[in-house]
Amino acid sequence: MKALRARLSAAGVKRKFLNEVVLPTWWEDGLALSSGGFREAASYICAHLGFRLAGLLDESQELEFAHQARVKYKKAKGVSDEDVCLATHYAMGVARSVASAFAEKPPATAVPAPEEWRTSLLAASERPWLCLRHVLKATWDLGIPVIHLKNLPRGCQEA
Repeated sequence: MKALRARLSAAGVKRKFLNEVVLPTWWEDGLALSSGGFREAASYICAHLGFRLAGLLDESQELEFAHQARVKYKKAKGVSDEDVCLATHYAMGVARSVASAFAEKPPATAVPAPEEWRTSLLAASERPWLCLRHVLKATWDLGIPVIHLKNLPRGCQEA
């Protein structure tokens, strides 16, 4: 596990993030001494961060992402696609988790016309202006989950 942690750290995934976000709270590195325990740790990392499982299990293989993200960002000068790749894959893993938790809900419905939606949002608000809290609740009610990611791996740059 020590070697895997070092490889992940070099890729931008620091120990604290791995412990606090990716691995379960009950995880202890001693569990990775068995091949089954090591595979379990690798599967958590694979599921949360999108790395190919083979690269996590075999030190001779390069750490690569399982899927190429098809996203486009408007980035700050000097920030490349590689700089935001880890953050993108982490966010996609979170999105997959949210989507799977949302599977029992009905599919998303069409967003109402802007004027109609604004009127209904204002009716739900106790103030004469739109509140982000009401907009977010309304999107969830429409079947469109919106989440905020503030805890990104330290090796991530912002787009």
